[in-house]
This record gives sequence, structure tokens and C-alpha cells, in this order.
Amino acid sequence: YFYHATLAPLKPSTRYFYKCGSASSGFSPVYNFTTKPANGADGAVSFVWYGDMGVTNSQDTINAVSKLVADDEIDLVLHVGDLSYADDR
Repeated sequence: YFYHATLAPLKPSTRYFYKCGSASSGFSPVYNFTTKPANGADGAVSFVWYGDMGVTNSQDTINAVSKLVADDEIDLVLHVGDLSYADDR
């Protein structure tokens, strides 16, 4: 399922929390994201950009990106598509 939502207005450098689901089907764990710094503010943003996880190596990709997120080494993950074999099937 896909759901689209617009969040506005968001403040710079602010952590927001969210969960997905419904009362009838249950909810996900609580997740969070932090908005980018204000325009002109000092500071770099680190990110991972990838796509086409492949038929045989998707778990390696998931593990590597998950470790970067858990270690707080990146600010953003951008998956650009081709999820058709992301479960190695």
C-alpha cells in the first residue's frame, strides 16, 4: 500500500515523530526524521543514494544501509527505485 501525506510547515533542524497504520489494522513502531538545517546555515548533510537492489545482494545492501543509519553516520536515505527483487524473489 502507498499513502501520500504533505507535512507543512516544518521547522529547520527539528526532529519529528510519526507512525503508520490504522486502529483497525494496527500501527507501526514510532519512527522519526529530522528536517534539514535552515537555508544558509553551516553544516553538511550526509546521504546514501541507491537503487536496483538486485536479485542476490539485497540483504547485504539492507544491512549496510541499516548500519549507517544505526551508527548515525548519514542524514538521509534516498532509494531511487527498482524494488522488484528487493526480497530476493
